[in-house]
Amino acid sequence: MRRQSERLTDTPVKSHDNKFHHYRVVKGFQDIGTGRVALSPLSSIRLGLTDSSAKKVHIGGCEFRVAVRSGLEDDVVAIMEPDREKAGVVLGDRVVLVKAGHEASRTDDEEFMDISPVKVGDMVVAKGDQTDPDTPSTVRVSAKLLKRFGIQDGAIGSIAAEPDGTRHKVVLRKSGRASPEDTIAVRKKLRDALKLDIGDRVTLWVETAVSGVRRSVSTNGLQGRLLITDTPIVELDVDAIVNAANTQLRSGGGVDGAIHDAAGPELLRACRALKGCKVGRVKMTEGYDLPAKYVFHAVGPQWEGGSHREHQLLASCYRETLSLAKKEGLQTIAFPCISTGVYGFPLEDATIIAFREIISFIESNEAPETVYLCPFTDEEAQAYRGVRELCLAGIPIEQILLVSQARSGSDDDSVELSARGARALSVKRGSEIRLAAGENAGTFRVGVGDAAYPECRCRLNAKARKKLGVEKGEAVHVVL
Repeated sequence: MRRQSERLTDTPVKSHDNKFHHYRVVKGFQDIGTGRVALSPLSSIRLGLTDSSAKKVHIGGCEFRVAVRSGLEDDVVAIMEPDREKAGVVLGDRVVLVKAGHEASRTDDEEFMDISPVKVGDMVVAKGDQTDPDTPSTVRVSAKLLKRFGIQDGAIGSIAAEPDGTRHKVVLRKSGRASPEDTIAVRKKLRDALKLDIGDRVTLWVETAVSGVRRSVSTNGLQGRLLITDTPIVELDVDAIVNAANTQLRSGGGVDGAIHDAAGPELLRACRALKGCKVGRVKMTEGYDLPAKYVFHAVGPQWEGGSHREHQLLASCYRETLSLAKKEGLQTIAFPCISTGVYGFPLEDATIIAFREIISFIESNEAPETVYLCPFTDEEAQAYRGVRELCLAGIPIEQILLVSQARSGSDDDSVELSARGARALSVKRGSEIRLAAGENAGTFRVGVGDAAYPECRCRLNAKARKKLGVEKGEAVHVVL
């Protein structure tokens, strides 16, 4: 299954009667397995799941058995990834749990979900946007239209075409380019499904919810501006794409080679004229035969064990690129996973650094408006999704840390942070912080490492890692 470009989501809890309740989706438990979800004891009672033979609920039209787990919050439901995909939900979504045998009538469901369809008007079908994922559910409309109707980017809508007028659910995204208010960009897959041609007219509706799932914009500053897409970076029609370049700015392998191949020989000639680029810096050329107008050539560091400022240099690539994009007035830019190919940078570290730097920049700057992450391999895609899921669970990116081996002689109840990491978390040497991983958590005394230690990591000894149920290289998060 191809992954949709997802934005981070959050929404408040809403109380209800004994049959229907909102629950926030969190990561499931391996020992429970698939086909089952986990609830707190109070949630189980509230839903009337007191008989072991009747402990079944419906989520998004799918039936699941229920396991009761103490320690879970009363407004969450723990679901394994295969079951999340089956039910069409992601971490952080609010879902309606319906006890098996209590089918919701349309009236009940609409009353609970506050579904209030708003007719926007007739729209002219235009060609879909190549930056969207390969899914028929995403369409694009003008920013002016979204603003005029007070519609959030990423809202749920529907379109209806003559002659039957049946409404088909879609996700409404803001167009990356100036477009007329009465046009709607629809990708070919959806046009074919609805038997539409470019130039046809459809009626657009906006709704507040769909299929028992609430989605809205994140509260941690992203507002739908950081997206992950499976579209190859050389096919993205954005203002600029980023090339994971070498210091000579010559065509190499991986993403670098793919970009040079797609851009044509003019790109290499332009790179030669730039006379190289230092590690951690970025230079800009035109895009030539690429859909993107520009290429930003960012030179990431080669991995030498982590003691040669590799983390700081990689972070500099992202910061300098985004600063240059802002200076040039660009609105859309796409990044590959820099330095994780032949340069050997650990993928988990590179992913955390990418998220940290991009989120930090776009939270304090209006441009670029949208940043795309474009994984080149399945491993990169999985790493991106892993960090994104932690963010979807409401964990700020600066509170996500990768675990390293502690120094010899460290205590079982201590954790070592970098100086910058400690400052970012507003903690001091000798103070206490709480770390968590899944259901496991513990309180640790803070130690501060040397200046070269990366801020995306923490050091824990073997007993501390066992307490949290994590291995070296896995993520924990700080509970503030």
